[in-house]
Amino acid sequence: MRPRFSLRAFFAFAALVAMICAWCVLPSMAARRFVRAVEMREFRAADEMFRNAEDRCLEKWDEECWSFRAAGRLAPVTLGQLMSGHRLVEFNINYFALDQTVSRNGLIAVTPLGVRTPEIGPERFGSKFIDGNPETARTFRQ
Repeated sequence: MRPRFSLRAFFAFAALVAMICAWCVLPSMAARRFVRAVEMREFRAADEMFRNAEDRCLEKWDEECWSFRAAGRLAPVTLGQLMSGHRLVEFNINYFALDQTVSRNGLIAVTPLGVRTPEIGPERFGSKFIDGNPETARTFRQ
């Protein structure tokens, strides 16, 4: 029997291919948008991307901490991330607390539905005098 062209089968196949492509591409697009918002210091826009309202902390930290800086970059994509439909963002937060600088690293999983709860590492304390200009920050030795 000769195979026949079916418009209904072609439409189902095209819809399936589109869903698979969206599953693979949308997390990367959302992660890039999140990283861009953090780099542009638009912390309100970055906070609104979080799924849970309790995870929204960037804007609060920017208001509370003097000399708050956040940076993020996309982690290399893996096959496991493509299969599970998320993309990892590595981030670093630096702020000035009392008389020393504090640095924290972490990971955030970004899905097409939003940014998941961040996994933030421990605080690392430094000893830099900061006068508001990062080019003139100097380290002292004890």
